[in-house]
Formats: sequence, C-alpha cells, structure tokens
Amino acid sequence: MKDSWLFPYAPLDVAAFLRRINSPRLADMVELPSWVEVAAREFDINPRWLLTLIQKEQSGLTLPELSSHAKDWLLGFGYTEGPIYSQFKGARTQVFSAASGLRRYLTPGDKLYVGGWIGKRHTYDGLTRTVENIAMAAALQYTPHWWALNDHISIYRRYFGGEEVRALATTRDVERVARRICAAFAAGNRGTVTIGQVTFNLRDVAMCSRFVRECCEAAAGTEEYGPLTDRYFRGTALLTERALKEAGCHVGPEDVLPGDIVCFNAGKAGSFGHIGIYLSDGEFAENTSSPGRGPGFVISRFDQIGHERISGFYHLPEFARAAFAVVVDGEPLPRDAYELRDDGVTWVRLRALAEAAGLPLGWEPHTQTVTVGRGE
Repeated sequence: MKDSWLFPYAPLDVAAFLRRINSPRLADMVELPSWVEVAAREFDINPRWLLTLIQKEQSGLTLPELSSHAKDWLLGFGYTEGPIYSQFKGARTQVFSAASGLRRYLTPGDKLYVGGWIGKRHTYDGLTRTVENIAMAAALQYTPHWWALNDHISIYRRYFGGEEVRALATTRDVERVARRICAAFAAGNRGTVTIGQVTFNLRDVAMCSRFVRECCEAAAGTEEYGPLTDRYFRGTALLTERALKEAGCHVGPEDVLPGDIVCFNAGKAGSFGHIGIYLSDGEFAENTSSPGRGPGFVISRFDQIGHERISGFYHLPEFARAAFAVVVDGEPLPRDAYELRDDGVTWVRLRALAEAAGLPLGWEPHTQTVTVGRGE
C-alpha cells in the first residue's frame, strides 16, 4: 500500500472506469461518477481510493443490484461495529462524508489524525503488525481489521495495478513559474524564457490569457496548446473564464491559494477581459497593457486594479492544492525540493536550497533566511 493510493488528488475519468469494468452503477446510480470526482477533488483524495472503498464495503462497483441498505451505506462510513451514525446515511452523503473523513485522518492537529501511527505496532484480530505509512494507518482507522486492509489492497491492485500514482504539480508550482517570468521581465529580459516545454516571449505584452495558460502548462510539464488548453483556455480572458466556470473550477475567495487563477471581468471588462495568477497578500501576476501597473509581465496589487473588478477565483484540478511552501528569499522552492513529513518536520534538500539561494559549495546556513510556512 502506497500513500499515493490515498492522496493527493489524481484525475480519473470515473465514468470511463466504470464502463471498463461493466459496472451496473452506470445504470442505477448515474450520478456516482460525478460524486466521486467532485468529492475527491474537494478533499484532495485520490478517487481510486473511494472506488476501492465502495467495492470493499458493499461490492458496490460490481453487484448487479444494490439493496437499500447497500446504497444507504455505500462506503460504510458511519456504520460501525458499535454505534451507527444515521447522519451519514445515503449514497451521495456516503461519498462526500468518506472523503471528508479521510481528509481529517491526514490533517495534523485534527483529533482523527493518524500520522502518529506510523512506525508503531498495532494489534487487531489477535495479530500484531507495524503500521508502515499514513495510507495504511488511514485504512486501519477506517476499518480496524487486518483482513479488511488485505481486502483493500487486493481490490486496489485488481483495478488500478497497485502502481505509484504520479504526484500532481501543485498550485505553488504555478505561482513559482509566474514569479519567475515576472522577475525576468523586471530584470530587463525582453527575449524568451523556456520552462519545461513552454517558451514565454517577453515581448508579447498584454497577452494576459496566454500568460496564465503558459504558466499552468509550464508548471504541469505539458506542451503548449496541450490538454489544459483544450479544457480551460480560450482566446480571451472573458472566454477563458466562461470555460473555467463551465468546468466547475470556481472557488470562493476564502479558499483561493497562491497559484490559482483570478479573473477581472466584473464591471467594465472591455471586449477581451483580464486574467492573472493569484499570489498572496493581495497580489497577483499578470501580463498587462496598463501603463500604471506595467505594461508587461508584472506583479500587481488588487487595490491597484480595483477589488470591484474581480469576477472570480478558479482552481484547476490538475494541480494539487498546496498552501504549504518552503520560501527562500521570497521565492517558493519547487515542490520536489522538500518533503513534508507526517511528524510535522520539513526536510529540505540542501542542493536545491543552495541553488535557489545562489550559494556556493561550503555555504553557511546561518547566512541565509529561510521561511517555512503556509500560505494565506
């Protein structure tokens, strides 16, 4: 069992998966794919784990017909060997409650957090074993039996091969790309900057939607005009925001994180509208024609453009929602440069730290300021 089986969110076409296994749920529970995808994205859980729970608890993916009881307790959440919690009854409620509960298992400080189980020995059914990782701990918190853990592993491997699910790029990766391009422009670069498979032309001033698209594509590691363009990006900021709304990407201002998208299409937005990358502390990255804030690839403040122009914030599900970042001299490190351990300790790879700070070999750690913390 691998942690990536449980989190972070990794996109899956659930309806296509159910078609592949000829699941009867496509006929009698047509909203199930949407419930699983939305709940998994909302709580940053791998949808494959939720599908595995449905099969483990009720044979709910393959049973020709589900009883009322099986539908009401589709994932077995709240139907314990002791009390039964009726507030979790109902198929849709089961999906969202299970995803929410699993997120609590993964959240340090929550009373249900299971990170402290790792490396410790637990006894169930008269058998004592060591809990190896947080996914294993979460499975045992969910159903405290070794046989249930074995069932979970068997089902997951049957359907998904037991492969390591590639970790998603994060919102912080998008933020890092946007800051890098704005810094290059501020330093006087009017040529090109290539990140991954994407080349930014710093002479193309005022192409705001292109800038946001390229930041996302560079962070995701895709080619230009690739799958993200097909799903979300159009020729103007106005049309891009419409596509983002239709794709269900809207998030409230209380949930926006650095690297999410911010649109400025309220009020007098003009024929094309405007769009940028949200940073933090009331700042955003943009490619603007405004002589006051730019023109060019700049970091601006909401009070400069006007809060009343903000028409929405949007999160692309291809990026894990990362509020946490390791920041060196104001620049977030790449996500693969550090490791967030379950015991609350953050390990930073020294070579990445040195490179980010421009330090030579033999650097003295106390000469640099390193901030480890969370976003807004």
